[in-house]
Amino acid sequence: MAYYFFLVGPAGCGKSTIAKKIKKKLNLNFFEGDNFHSIKNINKMKKGIKLTFNDRLPWLKKINKKLKQYNHLDKKHIIACSALKKKYRNILKKDLNCVFFLYLKCGKKELLKRNFSRNHFFPSSLAVNQFIIFENSKDLIQINAKKSIHNVSKVIEKKIKNIIKIK
Repeated sequence: MAYYFFLVGPAGCGKSTIAKKIKKKLNLNFFEGDNFHSIKNINKMKKGIKLTFNDRLPWLKKINKKLKQYNHLDKKHIIACSALKKKYRNILKKDLNCVFFLYLKCGKKELLKRNFSRNHFFPSSLAVNQFIIFENSKDLIQINAKKSIHNVSKVIEKKIKNIIKIK
């Protein structure tokens, strides 16, 4: 059975860094959500322009379509993707088997600090906007992402192991 573990949250919460770390440790397939964006969307974000739902929709569908290719395989996947709203998460999980959203939650000050210190196309102004518009919902497994990458990774590894019963 295929399992899909989405690490979600605003820019700077640690999605990609943690996903890459866990990928190696648990032998998971890794997908970077940013790699599915169109050049047009990336250029908008570089300029500090917020993406609309219409901008995001093809991106979300593209991720979902790619993941559906693995539904029939007995593989586990970890995906770094902002998935800011419940309706985005619904698009991402459409027709997928076992889907889990792990929300890397940290405060606005921490996100700003992290965004200033990383080398990424995404400007800090948009990170604040993502923090404000992030939509909590019952489909989220909340993870305290204020701690070190090592500690947060350990917590997520344990959660994934419990879900898929890895010893």
